[in-house]
Amino acid sequence: MTWYALDNIEEALQDTKDKLLPFDFVTWAKLAVIVFLTGSAAGGPSYVNPGNFGGGDFSEPNFDEGVESDFSSSLEGLKVDMHQMNNFEAPENLAGFDAAYAVLFAVGVALFGLLLLLTYITSVFQFVMYKSMIDDVKIGYAKNFLSEGLQYFIFRWITLVATVLVVGLGFGLGTALGLSFNIYGILGGIGIGAVVLAGILVIGVIRWIAFNLALPEMVRNGSGLSTALEKSISEARDQFAEVGVFWLMKLVIGLGLGIATMTIIFPAVILLLIPFGIIGYLLMLLTPAFLVPVILLYFLAVLVLGLAVSVPVKVYTYSYILEMHGDLLQ
Repeated sequence: MTWYALDNIEEALQDTKDKLLPFDFVTWAKLAVIVFLTGSAAGGPSYVNPGNFGGGDFSEPNFDEGVESDFSSSLEGLKVDMHQMNNFEAPENLAGFDAAYAVLFAVGVALFGLLLLLTYITSVFQFVMYKSMIDDVKIGYAKNFLSEGLQYFIFRWITLVATVLVVGLGFGLGTALGLSFNIYGILGGIGIGAVVLAGILVIGVIRWIAFNLALPEMVRNGSGLSTALEKSISEARDQFAEVGVFWLMKLVIGLGLGIATMTIIFPAVILLLIPFGIIGYLLMLLTPAFLVPVILLYFLAVLVLGLAVSVPVKVYTYSYILEMHGDLLQ
């Protein structure tokens, strides 16, 4: 007995060669853009500048002279605060606090809106990537999958919220029961934890089936997400062993490709530091302002390098998924 997941390893490799060879810069560039917009190549380290929270003056204070005056000032401030409370007087800087909170709220709303937009874009371009593996590589496929992308976008958020609710309900139930460190509390905690993990596992399986089976079904047959997901779950149930081996092989392939990618990218990133570091140092001797564009160009070069390496990896991964979909659902 042969397994689809094993047979399709070589098939996907041949599909990758057919898609990428002979080398065509335009095709690779379009694939790099598509891969980037799927969110597969996004992310990176977070750079934090905490600043100087304590200020610049660390001289030792004169406590003998300061304690009495500080105590008197505190009493006067307390009298003023009590007077304001008794007469319902608002602090003079309340409007400033309101404005600050309004700005923070507006920034939060803007960031959440940006997150929603990016999630929608990545949802649409998952379909673009699948379609580009089946037919010619075209970024313009995006306009044909706006509706499908919206369906997948909603699905992703619903399952995310469901996961958060499952975890929250688990913690809430544990708190409400007042579980303690005795035999009953431990058993109750284990039971609640098992239910929470089972819920998370079910949601994770549904999300995995949606991405690996339902989305290709939507691209190939024009189905809606609910119909494609229902068909995919049914086939996964009927061919449980095949899907299980598919999941395992995809995990192994992903780990292998991830390690191979890092062995290429990490040394290249270090090597890129040498010319950019030298150029940045020489330009910084003229003026430190020149260092900023050099740093930006360095990160741009790293991004381009990451995308160039990601293209064959993602083409192989999506080709492998499509080969599996063809064997399982077609």
